[in-house]
Amino acid sequence: MASAAKLLTQRRLALLAKTQVQRELLIADSRQFKQSLQFLELGFQAGQTIKRHPLISLGLTATTLLIKPKRIWSLLKTGLMAWEIWQGIAPTVMSRLKPNSASQTADRQ
Repeated sequence: MASAAKLLTQRRLALLAKTQVQRELLIADSRQFKQSLQFLELGFQAGQTIKRHPLISLGLTATTLLIKPKRIWSLLKTGLMAWEIWQGIAPTVMSRLKPNSASQTADRQ
């Protein structure tokens, strides 16, 4: 009987450790998802602003026509590369900016 209780206790501790790891992974994944949603929200707000103010749209179109198309493609490529780099380093940077968030989460539980 004592060995069965000991096995159950060990199993319980292993499961608790596993759930803690899964919880931390879920928190990290949700942070990255939240960052992506914030970017989408920003784009949506920009679209709504342009929709409400047609002069902004006209100004963007005129600027696009005035700047050489080759230069615009170059700027778009640079912006895309910068965004991809940010997506790669954002989780690390954000976790270093908020070092106490993990300990606060553990304190609440």
